[in-house]
Amino acid sequence: MTPLEIAGAYTIYANKGIYSKPYFVDSIASETGSQMYDSKPEHRTVLDPRVTFLMDQLLEEVVRSGTA
Repeated sequence: MTPLEIAGAYTIYANKGIYSKPYFVDSIASETGSQMYDSKPEHRTVLDPRVTFLMDQLLEEVVRSGTA
């Protein structure tokens, strides 16, 4: 896996079960201000929000307890 794929995988926990595909460039504008490129964000539900809540709690507890 690439670091970008791993970062994308962790977005599901911050977004309550919704995967957001990471991208480098948001938009490109010409010198006159017209849009030459505009990214289209990709979002899809991949996990139940209850599962992501539990995973968030587990990740936080590791940091709180000092075992991280």
